[in-house]
Amino acid sequence: MLKRKYKLISALVIAAPLFLNTGVTSMVHASGLNSNKPNTTCNSRDKQKQTSAKAAIVKATPAKADTIKCNYKFGNYSYDQFKVKLDTPVSQGVITKAQETTILNLFVQGKLTPQNFDDQLDVLITKGNITSTHKTKLLNLFGIAPAKAAPAKTAPVKCSYKFGSYSYDQFKVKLDTLVSQGVITKAQETTILNLFVQGKLTPQNFDDQLNVLITKGNITSTHKTKLLNLFGIAPAKAAPAKAKVAPVKAAPAKSNQDSHKKGTPAKVVNSAKTAAPTSANNCK
Repeated sequence: MLKRKYKLISALVIAAPLFLNTGVTSMVHASGLNSNKPNTTCNSRDKQKQTSAKAAIVKATPAKADTIKCNYKFGNYSYDQFKVKLDTPVSQGVITKAQETTILNLFVQGKLTPQNFDDQLDVLITKGNITSTHKTKLLNLFGIAPAKAAPAKTAPVKCSYKFGSYSYDQFKVKLDTLVSQGVITKAQETTILNLFVQGKLTPQNFDDQLNVLITKGNITSTHKTKLLNLFGIAPAKAAPAKAKVAPVKAAPAKSNQDSHKKGTPAKVVNSAKTAAPTSANNCK
């Protein structure tokens, strides 16, 4: 009996390590299998962190428009300064937000300069984006004077004619002086320039052409005097009046009665020989 107990105990002592090794191995194997399973909690947190990091990177990266803003200027105005100026008429209701955006789009495309601002606004007027009233307000906003209208395309005609030694441009510069002084109006200058480009003006006929304009009511005699003096042309002298030659009356012939009284035949006076020469009509 005692021997059996010893044998049983010995068997248990020998078998115990085997059972322990098997259990440890199973646990290790099981934990290894479990480690291959994704940890959904950790992964979801990681994804959130990655998403936040990407969002931070996107926010930190400037939009392409920002890069262009820095590359272009409107005179001394940066994009931000330019926009601040435009924000004023927007807040005042002078232009709409959409109209401001249209103008800003031109800025970021590098299409706006103080020199071409007037022209670019004309393009927007043509497209129906703004009106001429908006244009005036925007030009005033940046202190830009409206561009002067281009002269009519008469360059070929200008070069074909001259007024003495004056080309068209030189002639116009002279007239511009009187316009700027208020002596003649712009309309009157245009009327005279139209005669120039038609080849109707010369220093010799200038006086006559000005008389025609006086007759038509385009200018006055005072304007004529100023214009003649401008080009150093003396007024044309009035042609002397033609002297009227009074017809010479022929002496009346003596009557036959007188001749009969004296007993001598009456002499007929030849008026053609005694009268002064007159015109052909009077010589019939």
